[in-house]
Amino acid sequence: MLLASYNGQKHIEEQISSIVFQTMRVGCIFVSDDRSDDGTDKILARMAAVSPIPIVVLPKLDKRIGSATKNFFYLIKQIDFSAFDFVFLADQDDIWLPNKVRNAMVAIAKNKVECYGSNLLAVNFDTHVARYVLKCGQQTNFDYIFQGGSAGCTYCLSTRSVVLVQEELNKCQDVENISSHDWFIYALTRSYGIAWFIDCHSSIIYRQHLSNVYGHRGWLNNTIKKLKSVQSGWYINQIKIQLGHLNPADPNVVETHKIFAGSLIDRVRFLRNSTVLRRRKVESLFCALIIIFNR
Repeated sequence: MLLASYNGQKHIEEQISSIVFQTMRVGCIFVSDDRSDDGTDKILARMAAVSPIPIVVLPKLDKRIGSATKNFFYLIKQIDFSAFDFVFLADQDDIWLPNKVRNAMVAIAKNKVECYGSNLLAVNFDTHVARYVLKCGQQTNFDYIFQGGSAGCTYCLSTRSVVLVQEELNKCQDVENISSHDWFIYALTRSYGIAWFIDCHSSIIYRQHLSNVYGHRGWLNNTIKKLKSVQSGWYINQIKIQLGHLNPADPNVVETHKIFAGSLIDRVRFLRNSTVLRRRKVESLFCALIIIFNR
């Protein structure tokens, strides 16, 4: 299990406890703390000393890594995964329900897949407001190119999958430009034909607070945030960056490359795929319009 932390003293003990006391126990918790200055490192050391399962805190780097995505990439690059069958990702401030690990493993076996993600139950403990964050839906031919599988904190990855990510990161020259580890992991593994299951059930309490890097703060705010990412060019830019790391033999990757390199007519022709670019048709149509008028 991989956990990336930074100034998480308010919630990290509760989160790690929820992981340690799963009904199906994880083998080891690897933590990369990004030079916290709020006492998080002391909490980690204390918990590691008494935990019934190993908690391995990676040595601090000389300077901050700078983001959760880069911290997860650092973790993935540093760990030898040969002793493990599956790898979970965890944020520092969520709460895992007792059957989270078991539910993921059952779903993987039942659906004969290698990777797992799920919906989330977003809870603001200050306002006592809770809502589901819906990530499930029928996977499509192109959805991994244009969206992530879910929040990375829901992910369970086979060893083969996480090693594939590790190998790509080790040869990646522009890792600094990748903004979303969860999207990158989903896109890379899907492009190599690794099967995923995205569960409509949630086994995680996705804590919402002002310090969230990525959060779900209602439909309107979420929509505004997406529109801003399109307007700024961030969304198209991330697609192009990630395309350079996906399986070059994947026909969907090849076709998407052609669209961005082609003319307006080529992009209009791409509309035949306008309902399968993302898992929801409305989002797919919106995505198709973005592609036509941006490149």
